[in-house]
Amino acid sequence: MNIQHSVNVPALSGKRSILRSLVAAATMGALMLGVVSASADGGGGKGKYSLVGSASGGIGVKGTGRFQIRDVDGKLIFNSKVGGCSEITMDDGRQDHTCKPTKKGSDGKIEGMKEDSVAKLVVEKSAIKFPEAGKSSSGTAKGTVHFLEKSSEVTIDYKISESGGKYKVSEAKFTWDYTKHTNKVCLAVVCVKPEFKITVTDAEIDAKK
Repeated sequence: MNIQHSVNVPALSGKRSILRSLVAAATMGALMLGVVSASADGGGGKGKYSLVGSASGGIGVKGTGRFQIRDVDGKLIFNSKVGGCSEITMDDGRQDHTCKPTKKGSDGKIEGMKEDSVAKLVVEKSAIKFPEAGKSSSGTAKGTVHFLEKSSEVTIDYKISESGGKYKVSEAKFTWDYTKHTNKVCLAVVCVKPEFKITVTDAEIDAKK
């Protein structure tokens, strides 16, 4: 179900409102990928990622998010706590308009968002080409995004190098369609485009092959 709002406001105010809606979808773009310090015994680490999206009319958005990572049963699991805005910051500072639970009287834009909502990306380690000592490799791997009780598949392009027994991710990125999980975010005739690009750089995976 689309969220549509018809409002009559000055141009500047309207632009700010549009940016709020854009941030709504960008918050969901904060779901996905991060890669650092995933210990082989199932311990966790933390990392950061960037996200870029756009809306009709050429409006753009940029932001950064944080995540935790675990190495469990042959899988790398990346979690981002998007509910409550605890792990996302947008360049325009309007993340508070999107991470709140969607309830009557609130200004939350993402249908189904809760205070404790967590987005998760799961990647099979067997799908990753880990390089030999002192070398690097690149490739693509499939991942599954879990958010708001729905899942969708993404394809991750990555570059990895090995140094001192650890694997450094020089870059990992993928494109994600938020509308596979929730409503399309719109304000009047301006709607956030479905796809966001998520990118991680300079991270380490302290995990066994």
